[in-house]
Amino acid sequence: MNHPKIIVFGIDGGTWILLKPLAERGDLPAFKKIMDSGSYGTLMSSIPCRSSTSIISFYTGKNPGKWGGLDFSCFDCDVVRYDKIRERSQAIWETLGKYGLKSAILNLPTTYPPTPIEGVMLSGFSMSEKDDYTYPKEFKEMVRGFHSERETFLKLISGQQTMENENELFNLYLRTAKQRYQIIKDIIRNKDFNFSMFWIDESDALQHDFWGKGSYLLTFFKEIDKNLQDIMENNPDSNLIIMSDHGFDAVPIYEFYPKTWLEKEGYLKMKGTIIHRFAAKLANSLIIRLPSNYRYKYIGFIFYMLKKIKGLAIKRKKAENQPIKVERNWRLKKHSSESKAIGVDWSKTMAVNHDFWGIKIIKENLNRNYEELRSEIIGKMKELRDKNGEKIIKYVWKREEIFHGQDVSKFPDIAYLPASKFLPTGFLPFSITKKIKIPRGVRVSTGGHMIIREGIFLAVGPNIKKTGDIGELNVLDLAPTILSVFGIPVPADMDGRILKEIIQ
Repeated sequence: MNHPKIIVFGIDGGTWILLKPLAERGDLPAFKKIMDSGSYGTLMSSIPCRSSTSIISFYTGKNPGKWGGLDFSCFDCDVVRYDKIRERSQAIWETLGKYGLKSAILNLPTTYPPTPIEGVMLSGFSMSEKDDYTYPKEFKEMVRGFHSERETFLKLISGQQTMENENELFNLYLRTAKQRYQIIKDIIRNKDFNFSMFWIDESDALQHDFWGKGSYLLTFFKEIDKNLQDIMENNPDSNLIIMSDHGFDAVPIYEFYPKTWLEKEGYLKMKGTIIHRFAAKLANSLIIRLPSNYRYKYIGFIFYMLKKIKGLAIKRKKAENQPIKVERNWRLKKHSSESKAIGVDWSKTMAVNHDFWGIKIIKENLNRNYEELRSEIIGKMKELRDKNGEKIIKYVWKREEIFHGQDVSKFPDIAYLPASKFLPTGFLPFSITKKIKIPRGVRVSTGGHMIIREGIFLAVGPNIKKTGDIGELNVLDLAPTILSVFGIPVPADMDGRILKEIIQ
């Protein structure tokens, strides 16, 4: 039996905001050809719209409430043990393998460590040439050098290494993208593989650093366009799907402080007298005057020292003759720092923000009906505006409207995403919003995606209709649609729908 062939080309952070105008004015002819001869739409990311959450939701076809995670970690396993996730929720290539179909999974984040597969796997994200990043192990000889630039990139983002100028940084991204495609292009052309997937992650870093700098973005995406043209020319009988894990846009210009808003509405309570509460808000207000990349470092250090002092005070009698061990792990994660916001009375607080996208209701502190309170908060969030009258919240849902499954109780009770101008943070100053100020001489990211859910989807090939713009679809829809093209029954526990309107 002759099975269809499907190639999925992933562009990390691909966004129509950038790509559609470039395609329509003729700068990206391969993108334009696919739009004109196939189907395309806006691919809505998972919540939260982070790469790991969206990508795992894509290849399992399940919402995070079923596979159990919110970021580059999961509830019941170590941060890097994605094989544990796949023990609970089968990946699409594993389903294909059960039907004797071979897959080539290339540079996809969340696939380390590589797991046995009917075909080959090259794990992506934060690998180096020292790691065993392929299955089978001997496949590494065919793709050796794929992660050769990764150590340079990791040194750059950690501050261990710097670049002389932005041209040097851009050339690193462009050079890496070119080298990687040359390494894997023959694998994609290999007719032995029924399903191939190649992920481009340089596009995410590039847009973070060069958003708004058109010449850099155009040069890079012209290179990606060449890759797409090469794939179509050398795989004329294949179906090509292009997707992204989330969108991209300019970084927000305002910070939004959910804790301050919740406190003003009476859902969050502060400790102590009026003077204590004023002092706590003043401390928060001073902290937010620091550039965001320094805040968590300093706060983490403060909490680390307080913890050490407290520990020493409790154990001083027992440890009088013991040396003090100084650890260097005081750089707390962002959400850890925010959960320790100065001044919150956790014994009386009914609702608090969870990261940048959720509201958690503390049920043990409620003095009223849970559903009534949740609906009230949602209603107020929908109407929430800043002092200029701009709407702050773009999307807001009850938890069960977007999450369901065995882990749903671990998710915040309310999920939301703000409008693109507002970035939620976990501090508790006097104001609900504040314009972000960039200190002179500080180079910061100009693009971001933490609150941008709208990604890209394009499809063309012998099994794809010329449908044009199909509007919005969900990242969960791709796995069942791919299985349907192969004629394989869709597992009942997948959450997405088959995109019947594009399949012929």
